[in-house]
Amino acid sequence: MINFTNMKRKYYILLILLLPVATQAYASTKDPIVQSTRFQQRKNSPFYNSWFAGAGIGGQIYFGDHNKQLSLGKRITPNFDLYGGKWINANTGIRVGVNGFQIKGLTQNGSHTTGEVYNAAEGLEKQSFKYVYAHADILVNMHNIIDGYDNERVYSLVPYAGIGVMMTTNEPKATKLSPNLGVLNTFVLTENLHFTADVRGNLVADSFDGEVGGRRGEGTLTVSLGISYTFKKRTFYNWR
Repeated sequence: MINFTNMKRKYYILLILLLPVATQAYASTKDPIVQSTRFQQRKNSPFYNSWFAGAGIGGQIYFGDHNKQLSLGKRITPNFDLYGGKWINANTGIRVGVNGFQIKGLTQNGSHTTGEVYNAAEGLEKQSFKYVYAHADILVNMHNIIDGYDNERVYSLVPYAGIGVMMTTNEPKATKLSPNLGVLNTFVLTENLHFTADVRGNLVADSFDGEVGGRRGEGTLTVSLGISYTFKKRTFYNWR
């Protein structure tokens, strides 16, 4: 007599054993499943990606108490810029930097004087001193915010704001807090290399140049051209 109970048991066991094979065969007839690039990107540690460093050279002008009496061309001096930072995401980045060199202007009290008389009737002498400006900035990529991230975009407009310390290296020495605002223009040269045009203005206390003239503050305007290199560039995605 046939034992249907044993046959059923063997049938179920065989079905269980064949189920993975059938599932695999069915899956092979479908399109291959590709893991989402976005998921892979989210798995990667963001700390190691999109660090950048750059350098620039350009010109600057200082707005002091008596400097407007000196022609613009005689007040422009070289400026050197070094910085490094990181893009936290497609829209926002941070950087720290150092820039400066020399400031030229006029003085009425002899601070940082070169000894050359400019206007004896007004007691003005030419002024020159070295300075360094160390700063930290928050960068905002306006193109990515307005139009979304585009890995093939050639030009980006990046306004920024920051705070730093401006220091003279000549006597009388001064160290003052100095906020700044600027616009960084970036142009893609290669995947990791960018040409930059940076325009920055910053404010500093009236006494920074060694002379108090009753103004609310003084400041510099700097324009520099340079190169920026991104290490291990990260691809960002628009989560919309």
